[in-house]
Amino acid sequence: MPRTASSLSTAMDVEAAARGATIARASCASCHAIEAAGASPMAVAPPFRAIVRRRSSDDLAAAFERGLVTTHPAMPPYVFRANEIHDLTAYLDSLRDGVDRRAMP
Repeated sequence: MPRTASSLSTAMDVEAAARGATIARASCASCHAIEAAGASPMAVAPPFRAIVRRRSSDDLAAAFERGLVTTHPAMPPYVFRANEIHDLTAYLDSLRDGVDRRAMP
């Protein structure tokens, strides 16, 4: 079943999102803004909140499964384990929830 913006409803999802935030801080925060606000340390690295506006949770999970590789030379290739992909996706969904709430009148 595809994840939705309101999928962080269980305690397990909240715990997974917290673990995903830890992974994002360790692996991604040196270049990307990983929080709901703020600029990316590397100007060409899109903030996570912008990424979740453009890509679905399923699309991001599939990219993580294949090994996150971009054409941008500064981004190193990342390969995440299944449990890390679950946690990162839960974290990105928590950002998506924040983006969706801010977009509402």
